[in-house]
Amino acid sequence: MTKLWYYVDDHGETSGPVSFERLIGILASLSDGFNSLVWIDGMPDWEPAFTVPIVADHLRDSRPPTPPPRPAVDQMRVIPTRLVPVSDEDSQETHLHPWQRFFARQLDLMSTGILFGVAESLLGISNNLKILENSSAEGLLVCLLNVPVETFMIATFGTTFGKLIYGIRLTKAEGMPIDFHRSLWRAFTVYIRGLGLGIPFVSLFTFYTAYSTLKRQGKTSWDLDGGTTVSHSQMGWARIASVALVWCLFLAVIIAGTAIRGR
Repeated sequence: MTKLWYYVDDHGETSGPVSFERLIGILASLSDGFNSLVWIDGMPDWEPAFTVPIVADHLRDSRPPTPPPRPAVDQMRVIPTRLVPVSDEDSQETHLHPWQRFFARQLDLMSTGILFGVAESLLGISNNLKILENSSAEGLLVCLLNVPVETFMIATFGTTFGKLIYGIRLTKAEGMPIDFHRSLWRAFTVYIRGLGLGIPFVSLFTFYTAYSTLKRQGKTSWDLDGGTTVSHSQMGWARIASVALVWCLFLAVIIAGTAIRGR
């Protein structure tokens, strides 16, 4: 059942319930829709629209562009121009952030790999399973182990470690948190359609297919089929510095781990 939203209008009156699409249309028509209070079942209290990621993202997308100031009559002149159609790919590239999502997933896989490496060392798993001495086989296993890790993180926190660093959150299309079942379905689908089971040449094809679908339709196939929405926070200087620091730490850990294994 689709959850319905409530909002506070320009006169301070509580209105609703309305569907999510109707809510976005109403807020876009208000004089200060971004600051209007909204609420849906599951939220602890009323929140300004701009603080709710799913609402804020849709509001930004729904706002028409502001034209520049009209020139004075004596400054107006006709300039011949050639109209060039803009494709959906060009218009969507600015807010889809495919490369942020790609590198966030690499951080997730590296996190799982580091956790597995620690467990492997403590439990002596590689001594019993000689196949894990092969780095390719270990990479395939890490991709598979990332499925339950990602399932738990998204169902519990609405994000993963890598996505958190890049300011990425996941919700249902109506803005509600993702439940465990849908989180498991999404993680396993990404493992197949996105990572290609971790098989190097297969993953190149699945990466390209996922990238093309994201640019063409605005969502990946697993988000379209699963009814999930991906929200991005602005990449300010503080977040960029955090991303750089995390990557440096991860690379240092990986280099140190490789050196220890080589002894």
